[in-house]
Amino acid sequence: MLRWSGFAYLCFISLLSGQVVSEILPRAAESLLLDAALAGERIVVVGERGHVLVSDDDGVSWKQVAVPTREMLTGVSFSDETHGVAVGHQNTILVTRDRGNTWTLQHIEPEYDVIFFDILMLNNNRGFAIGAYGEFWETVNGGDSWSQRYISDFDYHHNAIAVSEDGTLYIAGESGAFLVSEDRGENWIEMESPYYGSYHGLLPVGTSRILLYGLRGHIFLSKDRGNTWIDQSVESGGIVSAGARLDSNTLVLAGQGGNFFISRDHGLTFRPHRIPELDSIVQVIKTPQGGLLVLGSRGIQRYRQNEVKDLVSGKMQ
Repeated sequence: MLRWSGFAYLCFISLLSGQVVSEILPRAAESLLLDAALAGERIVVVGERGHVLVSDDDGVSWKQVAVPTREMLTGVSFSDETHGVAVGHQNTILVTRDRGNTWTLQHIEPEYDVIFFDILMLNNNRGFAIGAYGEFWETVNGGDSWSQRYISDFDYHHNAIAVSEDGTLYIAGESGAFLVSEDRGENWIEMESPYYGSYHGLLPVGTSRILLYGLRGHIFLSKDRGNTWIDQSVESGGIVSAGARLDSNTLVLAGQGGNFFISRDHGLTFRPHRIPELDSIVQVIKTPQGGLLVLGSRGIQRYRQNEVKDLVSGKMQ
Protein backbone atom coordinates (compact mmCIF):
# COMPACT_ATOMS: atom_id res chain seq x y z
CA MET A 1 0.00 0.00 0.00
CA LEU A 2 1.36 3.42 -0.99
CA ARG A 3 1.91 5.72 2.00
CA TRP A 4 2.00 9.48 1.58
CA SER A 5 3.51 12.12 3.78
CA GLY A 6 1.23 15.11 4.36
CA PHE A 7 3.41 17.31 2.14
CA ALA A 8 3.66 14.70 -0.66
CA TYR A 9 -0.09 14.16 -0.63
CA LEU A 10 -0.81 17.90 -0.79
CA CYS A 11 1.65 18.29 -3.67
CA PHE A 12 0.02 15.39 -5.55
CA ILE A 13 -3.51 16.73 -5.13
CA SER A 14 -2.34 20.22 -6.03
CA LEU A 15 -0.63 18.92 -9.17
CA LEU A 16 -3.90 17.33 -10.28
CA SER A 17 -5.88 20.49 -9.60
CA GLY A 18 -3.28 22.95 -10.85
CA GLN A 19 -3.13 24.58 -7.41
CA VAL A 20 0.08 26.17 -6.10
CA VAL A 21 1.66 24.81 -2.90
CA SER A 22 4.04 26.68 -0.61
CA GLU A 23 7.65 25.53 -0.81
CA ILE A 24 9.17 23.87 2.25
CA LEU A 25 12.42 25.73 2.95
CA PRO A 26 15.08 24.94 5.56
CA ARG A 27 15.41 28.59 6.66
CA ALA A 28 11.72 29.57 6.59
CA ALA A 29 11.95 30.64 10.25
CA GLU A 30 14.42 33.34 9.14
CA SER A 31 12.18 34.75 6.41
CA LEU A 32 9.85 37.75 6.66
CA LEU A 33 7.16 36.69 9.15
CA LEU A 34 4.20 38.94 9.90
CA ASP A 35 1.78 37.48 12.44
CA ALA A 36 1.36 34.81 15.09
CA ALA A 37 -1.47 33.25 17.09
CA LEU A 38 -1.87 30.67 19.84
CA ALA A 39 -3.68 27.43 19.14
CA GLY A 40 -3.82 26.23 22.72
CA GLU A 41 -0.18 25.63 23.68
CA ARG A 42 0.90 25.63 20.03
CA ILE A 43 2.24 28.79 18.34
CA VAL A 44 1.33 29.33 14.66
CA VAL A 45 3.27 31.89 12.59
CA VAL A 46 2.61 33.13 9.03
CA GLY A 47 4.50 35.25 6.53
CA GLU A 48 5.93 35.66 3.05
CA ARG A 49 5.56 33.10 0.23
CA GLY A 50 2.79 31.27 2.07
CA HIS A 51 5.05 30.33 4.97
CA VAL A 52 3.22 28.75 7.91
CA LEU A 53 5.29 27.49 10.84
CA VAL A 54 4.19 25.79 14.07
CA SER A 55 5.94 25.26 17.40
CA ASP A 56 4.89 22.93 20.21
CA ASP A 57 7.78 23.78 22.57
CA ASP A 58 7.17 27.49 23.25
CA GLY A 59 9.08 28.60 20.18
CA VAL A 60 12.31 26.65 20.74
CA SER A 61 11.91 24.70 17.49
CA TRP A 62 9.74 25.20 14.40
CA LYS A 63 8.17 23.02 11.73
CA GLN A 64 7.02 24.47 8.43
CA VAL A 65 3.63 23.31 7.18
CA ALA A 66 2.79 23.15 3.48
CA VAL A 67 -0.26 25.21 2.48
CA PRO A 68 -2.06 25.63 -0.88
CA THR A 69 -0.71 29.11 -1.70
CA ARG A 70 2.51 31.06 -2.10
CA GLU A 71 0.89 34.42 -1.48
CA MET A 72 2.13 36.64 1.35
CA LEU A 73 0.19 35.75 4.51
CA THR A 74 -0.36 38.77 6.75
CA GLY A 75 -2.67 37.63 9.56
CA VAL A 76 -3.73 34.56 11.51
CA SER A 77 -6.32 33.99 14.24
CA PHE A 78 -7.45 30.93 16.21
CA SER A 79 -10.79 30.74 18.00
CA ASP A 80 -9.68 27.67 19.99
CA GLU A 81 -6.82 25.18 19.88
CA THR A 82 -7.98 23.59 16.60
CA HIS A 83 -9.89 26.17 14.51
CA GLY A 84 -7.91 28.88 12.72
CA VAL A 85 -7.96 31.22 9.72
CA ALA A 86 -5.06 32.90 7.90
CA VAL A 87 -5.36 35.75 5.37
CA GLY A 88 -3.08 37.56 2.97
CA HIS A 89 -2.50 39.04 -0.46
CA GLN A 90 -4.80 38.46 -3.45
CA ASN A 91 -7.77 38.06 -1.08
CA THR A 92 -6.28 34.81 0.17
CA ILE A 93 -8.14 33.01 2.97
CA LEU A 94 -6.93 29.70 4.45
CA VAL A 95 -8.78 27.62 7.03
CA THR A 96 -7.50 24.91 9.40
CA ARG A 97 -9.43 22.65 11.77
CA ASP A 98 -6.55 20.56 13.06
CA ARG A 99 -4.28 23.02 14.93
CA GLY A 100 -2.61 24.23 11.76
CA ASN A 101 -1.38 20.86 10.52
CA THR A 102 -3.35 21.12 7.27
CA TRP A 103 -4.96 24.12 5.56
CA THR A 104 -7.73 24.52 2.98
CA LEU A 105 -7.80 27.39 0.51
CA GLN A 106 -11.27 28.91 0.91
CA HIS A 107 -10.83 32.04 -1.17
CA ILE A 108 -8.37 33.66 -3.57
CA GLU A 109 -8.84 36.21 -6.37
CA PRO A 110 -5.58 36.91 -8.24
CA GLU A 111 -7.38 39.30 -10.59
CA TYR A 112 -8.81 41.27 -7.65
CA ASP A 113 -5.63 42.65 -6.11
CA VAL A 114 -6.86 43.44 -2.61
CA ILE A 115 -4.78 42.66 0.45
CA PHE A 116 -6.14 41.45 3.75
CA PHE A 117 -4.10 42.87 6.65
CA ASP A 118 -5.69 41.21 9.68
CA ILE A 119 -8.14 38.53 10.77
CA LEU A 120 -10.11 38.01 13.99
CA MET A 121 -12.13 34.89 14.76
CA LEU A 122 -14.58 35.58 17.60
CA ASN A 123 -15.55 31.92 17.88
CA ASN A 124 -15.55 28.77 15.75
CA ASN A 125 -18.19 30.25 13.44
CA ARG A 126 -17.92 34.02 13.29
CA GLY A 127 -14.96 36.09 12.19
CA PHE A 128 -13.85 39.20 10.30
CA ALA A 129 -11.10 39.80 7.73
CA ILE A 130 -10.05 43.40 7.08
CA GLY A 131 -7.71 45.04 4.64
CA ALA A 132 -6.83 47.62 2.03
CA TYR A 133 -9.31 50.23 0.78
CA GLY A 134 -11.84 49.59 3.53
CA GLU A 135 -12.19 45.85 2.93
CA PHE A 136 -14.32 44.13 5.56
CA TRP A 137 -15.36 40.50 5.09
CA GLU A 138 -17.38 38.34 7.47
CA THR A 139 -17.90 34.62 7.97
CA VAL A 140 -20.60 32.93 10.04
CA ASN A 141 -19.58 29.33 9.31
CA GLY A 142 -15.99 29.08 10.44
CA GLY A 143 -14.48 30.43 7.23
CA ASP A 144 -16.17 28.11 4.73
CA SER A 145 -17.78 31.12 3.03
CA TRP A 146 -17.40 34.89 3.29
CA SER A 147 -19.52 37.96 2.59
CA GLN A 148 -18.21 41.45 1.89
CA ARG A 149 -19.61 44.39 3.85
CA TYR A 150 -19.06 48.14 3.87
CA ILE A 151 -18.74 49.58 7.36
CA SER A 152 -17.45 53.04 6.49
CA ASP A 153 -18.05 55.73 3.88
CA PHE A 154 -14.28 56.05 3.48
CA ASP A 155 -11.93 53.64 1.70
CA TYR A 156 -9.07 53.99 4.17
CA HIS A 157 -6.95 50.91 4.73
CA HIS A 158 -8.06 48.86 7.74
CA ASN A 159 -4.81 47.68 9.33
CA ALA A 160 -5.73 45.96 12.60
CA ILE A 161 -8.74 44.49 14.39
CA ALA A 162 -8.99 43.38 18.03
CA VAL A 163 -11.52 42.54 20.74
CA SER A 164 -11.43 43.64 24.37
CA GLU A 165 -12.28 41.54 27.40
CA ASP A 166 -15.86 42.86 27.44
CA GLY A 167 -16.42 41.99 23.76
CA THR A 168 -16.00 45.49 22.31
CA LEU A 169 -14.46 45.35 18.83
CA TYR A 170 -11.97 47.89 17.49
CA ILE A 171 -10.51 48.60 14.03
CA ALA A 172 -7.58 50.95 13.36
CA GLY A 173 -6.23 52.11 10.03
CA GLU A 174 -4.78 54.86 7.89
CA SER A 175 -5.66 58.57 8.03
CA GLY A 176 -6.65 58.21 11.67
CA ALA A 177 -9.36 55.62 11.00
CA PHE A 178 -10.73 54.25 14.27
CA LEU A 179 -13.98 52.28 14.43
CA VAL A 180 -15.79 50.67 17.37
CA SER A 181 -18.51 48.02 17.56
CA GLU A 182 -20.36 47.23 20.77
CA ASP A 183 -22.64 44.57 19.25
CA ARG A 184 -20.14 41.95 18.07
CA GLY A 185 -19.59 43.54 14.67
CA GLU A 186 -23.17 44.11 13.56
CA ASN A 187 -22.76 47.89 13.57
CA TRP A 188 -19.65 50.09 13.55
CA ILE A 189 -19.20 53.66 14.75
CA GLU A 190 -16.48 55.92 13.33
CA MET A 191 -14.91 57.59 16.35
CA GLU A 192 -13.09 60.90 16.52
CA SER A 193 -9.39 60.21 16.19
CA PRO A 194 -6.57 61.89 18.17
CA TYR A 195 -4.25 61.64 15.14
CA TYR A 196 -4.80 61.71 11.39
CA GLY A 197 -1.79 59.72 10.31
CA SER A 198 -1.79 55.94 9.98
CA TYR A 199 -2.30 53.54 12.87
CA HIS A 200 -0.47 50.24 12.42
CA GLY A 201 -1.95 48.48 15.43
CA LEU A 202 -4.08 48.57 18.54
CA LEU A 203 -4.02 46.80 21.88
CA PRO A 204 -7.05 46.44 24.17
CA VAL A 205 -6.11 46.49 27.86
CA GLY A 206 -8.81 45.02 30.10
CA THR A 207 -12.39 46.11 29.44
CA SER A 208 -12.26 49.83 28.66
CA ARG A 209 -8.63 50.76 27.93
CA ILE A 210 -7.28 50.76 24.39
CA LEU A 211 -3.91 51.72 22.91
CA LEU A 212 -3.50 52.98 19.35
CA TYR A 213 -0.05 53.18 17.77
CA GLY A 214 1.49 53.86 14.39
CA LEU A 215 3.63 56.28 12.39
CA ARG A 216 6.37 58.51 13.86
CA GLY A 217 6.25 57.01 17.33
CA HIS A 218 2.63 57.97 17.91
CA ILE A 219 0.97 56.17 20.84
CA PHE A 220 -2.40 57.09 22.30
CA LEU A 221 -4.18 55.70 25.37
CA SER A 222 -7.90 55.79 25.99
CA LYS A 223 -9.45 54.78 29.32
CA ASP A 224 -13.03 55.00 28.03
CA ARG A 225 -13.22 52.87 24.85
CA GLY A 226 -11.95 55.63 22.59
CA ASN A 227 -14.03 58.60 23.71
CA THR A 228 -11.06 60.57 25.07
CA TRP A 229 -7.32 60.15 24.59
CA ILE A 230 -3.98 60.69 26.31
CA ASP A 231 -1.01 61.32 24.02
CA GLN A 232 1.82 58.93 24.96
CA SER A 233 3.89 59.38 21.81
CA VAL A 234 7.61 58.62 21.92
CA GLU A 235 10.54 60.37 20.27
CA SER A 236 11.83 57.43 18.24
CA GLY A 237 10.36 58.85 15.05
CA GLY A 238 9.83 55.33 13.68
CA ILE A 239 6.81 53.16 13.16
CA VAL A 240 5.27 51.47 16.21
CA SER A 241 3.70 48.36 14.71
CA ALA A 242 3.32 45.67 17.39
CA GLY A 243 2.00 45.27 20.91
CA ALA A 244 1.45 42.59 23.55
CA ARG A 245 0.16 42.45 27.10
CA LEU A 246 2.50 40.49 29.34
CA ASP A 247 0.49 40.66 32.56
CA SER A 248 -2.18 42.83 34.19
CA ASN A 249 0.18 45.82 34.40
CA THR A 250 2.89 45.27 31.79
CA LEU A 251 2.63 46.14 28.10
CA VAL A 252 5.24 45.86 25.36
CA LEU A 253 5.08 47.86 22.13
CA ALA A 254 7.70 47.51 19.40
CA GLY A 255 8.49 48.55 15.85
CA GLN A 256 10.99 50.00 13.41
CA GLY A 257 14.70 49.91 14.23
CA GLY A 258 14.37 47.25 16.93
CA ASN A 259 12.69 49.75 19.25
CA PHE A 260 10.70 48.52 22.27
CA PHE A 261 8.51 50.64 24.53
CA ILE A 262 7.75 49.14 27.94
CA SER A 263 4.90 50.16 30.22
CA ARG A 264 4.44 48.83 33.75
CA ASP A 265 1.41 50.99 34.58
CA HIS A 266 -1.30 49.98 32.06
CA GLY A 267 0.09 52.28 29.37
CA LEU A 268 0.33 55.51 31.37
CA THR A 269 4.08 55.77 30.78
CA PHE A 270 6.57 54.06 28.46
CA ARG A 271 10.28 53.39 28.79
CA PRO A 272 12.26 52.89 25.53
CA HIS A 273 14.67 50.04 24.90
CA ARG A 274 16.43 49.29 21.61
CA ILE A 275 17.81 46.03 20.19
CA PRO A 276 19.29 47.24 16.87
CA GLU A 277 19.95 43.79 15.39
CA LEU A 278 16.21 43.06 15.30
CA ASP A 279 15.78 45.75 12.60
CA SER A 280 12.05 46.09 11.79
CA ILE A 281 9.65 44.39 14.20
CA VAL A 282 6.21 43.59 12.78
CA GLN A 283 4.59 41.59 15.59
CA VAL A 284 5.17 40.48 19.17
CA ILE A 285 3.28 37.81 21.07
CA LYS A 286 3.48 36.39 24.59
CA THR A 287 4.27 32.67 24.48
CA PRO A 288 2.39 30.05 26.55
CA GLN A 289 5.30 29.81 29.00
CA GLY A 290 5.66 33.56 29.50
CA GLY A 291 8.34 34.30 26.93
CA LEU A 292 8.16 36.79 24.09
CA LEU A 293 8.15 36.00 20.39
CA VAL A 294 9.32 38.79 18.06
CA LEU A 295 8.53 38.62 14.33
CA GLY A 296 9.75 40.72 11.46
CA SER A 297 12.33 41.07 8.73
CA ARG A 298 14.77 38.81 10.60
CA GLY A 299 12.22 36.02 11.03
CA ILE A 300 11.51 34.65 14.50
CA GLN A 301 13.38 35.78 17.60
CA ARG A 302 12.52 34.15 20.92
CA TYR A 303 13.08 35.60 24.37
CA ARG A 304 12.73 33.32 27.38
CA GLN A 305 10.77 34.31 30.45
CA ASN A 306 13.87 35.45 32.37
CA GLU A 307 15.00 37.52 29.36
CA VAL A 308 11.58 39.16 29.18
CA LYS A 309 11.89 40.06 32.86
CA ASP A 310 15.24 41.71 32.11
CA LEU A 311 13.68 43.60 29.19
CA VAL A 312 10.83 44.86 31.36
CA SER A 313 13.11 45.83 34.27
CA GLY A 314 15.66 47.54 32.02
CA LYS A 315 18.44 45.06 32.78
CA MET A 316 18.67 43.64 29.27
CA GLN A 317 21.87 44.73 27.50
